[in-house]
Amino acid sequence: MGQGAHTAAFAASYRRVAPDGPFAVDRASGRSAVRMYLAGYAKVADDIRRAGGFAEPKQTLFDWRREFTRAQWLDVAPTTGVLTHLSGS
Repeated sequence: MGQGAHTAAFAASYRRVAPDGPFAVDRASGRSAVRMYLAGYAKVADDIRRAGGFAEPKQTLFDWRREFTRAQWLDVAPTTGVLTHLSGS
């Protein structure tokens, strides 16, 4: 399954379990997670610059890959990102 298929599957499952969730999956489903995080980091870096008194923020990226079994993913998913907003039920 390619990345686009994974993204679509995640968006569909998220809409099913959290239709009123805090994350706009339809708007984000066309963007990679890396691009979404980079946009967030850019905003934080701008805030640091505006605050003054700090060195120029540095951003370091590392390419890595981690494959999960279905069971492993279901264990870790509720502890990351927007999924932390969902209840255990």
